[in-house]
Parts: sequence; structure tokens; C-alpha cells
Amino acid sequence: MSAFFFKRSKDYFNRERIRVKIFEGVTVTQPTPTLDDYLSPHFLKRFDIQAIREGRDLESLHPGMKIPEYLLVKAARRP
Repeated sequence: MSAFFFKRSKDYFNRERIRVKIFEGVTVTQPTPTLDDYLSPHFLKRFDIQAIREGRDLESLHPGMKIPEYLLVKAARRP
């Protein structure tokens, strides 16, 4: 979600490449994802979602911004 705040376009569905700081002194360029990238139809056909959690890191990469910085998905493979 934090990637959305660093886009030039504020259109959530518009794909663009952004620079993201991942560690102190390390910056990477990545495409902006949507939730469909993580929970695609292919994934949802093969797994049952058991829990979803999003939150902020203890050492936030974006101090002063109250935005989710991680997404955790617990899923079980369907038989």
C-alpha cells in the first residue's frame, strides 16, 4: 500500500515504476502492485485464505505516515 503514496499518478490501478527505500541506504525500483497481484484468480482457485493481516513495521520506513507497510496472507492449499 505504501507504494501508492509514492506514485506520481494517484490512480491506484495505473501501473508505474517507483523508487522504494527497503533498507537504510538501499533503494530499489519496482512496479506498483495491486491486490490482484498478490491474490490472483490463479492463487484463489488453489488456496483457501485463512487470515489476512496488514500493518506497520516497528521501525517504519515511512515515519509520520500511517499506512500499511506489510500484508500477511495465511492460506491453505486446497486438496
